[in-house]
Amino acid sequence: MTRQFSIAQAALVFATMLSVLSCNGKAPAAEVPDPGAGGDSEYFNPLPYLSVYRKGNENLGVVFYEDPADARRTKVISSARDVIPWATFDGTWRISSFSTEPDYVHAVVTASDAFKANPDDFPAVKLCEQMRQSYGGNWHVPSVNEMNLLFNAYYGKAPETAVEENLEYTDDNALAAAAYFDGLLSSARGGTLLGSSNEYWICGQNATGTMQFVNLKKYNHGHDVQTNERYLRCVRDVDASKSDDTIEYPQTDIGKVIEGGLSTRITDVLWDTTYTVINGLDYYQMNLVTDAGELQKVYLLRTDPSKGLEIKVGISNQTTTSDWVAEKLSLMAAHMNTAAKPLYAMINADFMVHSLPKHPRGPVHCNGTVWCGSFDLDEQYPEQGCAYLGVTHNGKMTIGPRDNYPSAQSSLKECTGTGVILIQDSAIQGLYTNSRHPRTGVGYSAAGIVWMMVVDGRHGTKGMTYAEMASLLSGAGCTDAVNLDGGGSSQMLVRDAATGKITMRNWPSDPSEGAGGEERARFNAWAIVKK
Repeated sequence: MTRQFSIAQAALVFATMLSVLSCNGKAPAAEVPDPGAGGDSEYFNPLPYLSVYRKGNENLGVVFYEDPADARRTKVISSARDVIPWATFDGTWRISSFSTEPDYVHAVVTASDAFKANPDDFPAVKLCEQMRQSYGGNWHVPSVNEMNLLFNAYYGKAPETAVEENLEYTDDNALAAAAYFDGLLSSARGGTLLGSSNEYWICGQNATGTMQFVNLKKYNHGHDVQTNERYLRCVRDVDASKSDDTIEYPQTDIGKVIEGGLSTRITDVLWDTTYTVINGLDYYQMNLVTDAGELQKVYLLRTDPSKGLEIKVGISNQTTTSDWVAEKLSLMAAHMNTAAKPLYAMINADFMVHSLPKHPRGPVHCNGTVWCGSFDLDEQYPEQGCAYLGVTHNGKMTIGPRDNYPSAQSSLKECTGTGVILIQDSAIQGLYTNSRHPRTGVGYSAAGIVWMMVVDGRHGTKGMTYAEMASLLSGAGCTDAVNLDGGGSSQMLVRDAATGKITMRNWPSDPSEGAGGEERARFNAWAIVKK
């Protein structure tokens, strides 16, 4: 069925690019320049819902909050900013305390005789009213609660993170997240959030009649007379159930295919978006519902290797055949990304053996070198070490059961071990379990199109079963597909089409206690690079 969903989600997707140590890729035309020597991988893990808010053909702001109970309900900060007084005179109306209802001040003021008589006397509220008239929706002066959420989002912190007076984030990840947020805002012609002044009006008034403001750099509240000037950006709530906020989903080609019945376990695509990373490589993101009624957050890469791209294995540059070193994918990507062979995307690969000496569960080939030529099986983990995923010396991707690896070994230029085979020769396989976890999978079509998939879980969503993975990849046209390591290992990096940076696209489940979002070091990964 066709589903209505909020445009606020139809945003520009931050893309991220692969990161592994021994493999590379190709650059997108003029939008994403080739990196200089040493690469340009940058990891700061922005919040997963940050996106540009679009209404029709206009970019109106940035989505900075997503309701954890319903991804269709979001908050947006406007790109429109002005330095204005709250009012041109004092004492005409009063709010006794901060409002936790985001529309409260607007409703109170616009209902007042003073505002009706002369809206120009209330510049802050008038700006929001103009946004309402021009674009619809409940644009309003933000509440202190909303500014708390915005402050955390700006510095890449989870919404529930405590915001204390005089709090200032100075760590590298926070500053990089702020730069990412400003990049989104600037793409919507909104400049940057902080400027010559970092103080923004909020909807609170003291008993004295002075208005409240918040400093978004060194977080604190203040108050000033209404006639003095402060920054203002309007905020609005977006709700897919309201008619002025809806467009029809799915929007993407693969979203329509998946919801159209070819993926029998997928009942509804709530929201989807896509962009081209480079010719031959497209990134997709979607929120969908399975036939079990489970919400899923899914990230997909569609690669056509015939367009000058290679699919390679990456490992840490500190690894030796006798000493395996686990490394974060962002570091692998930085090593691997060069001017000659830029890297465009990356996902995690095989499982790990955690007993000493630690090593990959299955074989590893990288650029024709066999780093490991066997499986290490453990009956406690029957869903690991089941098969191999490889790329032959002539560039063809292949999947085979574990027992076939010895005869195939010499033909494989790239290879890692895998978990269970999901699809073989177009037939969905008998699968081990119905448990739900964050997942990573790879499949390919008869035409040689390669699909890489990552599914979030353990924070707001539970993740997918093997059967649901297989159904989705089968619907995408895969004749063969396999499961890779999941849980906190499920990670996808993609090059951002706007900035050229390689960033984390999904929301890793580590740590399981707390907000998640941290990288987990791995022994190997799969990357898409320039051939």
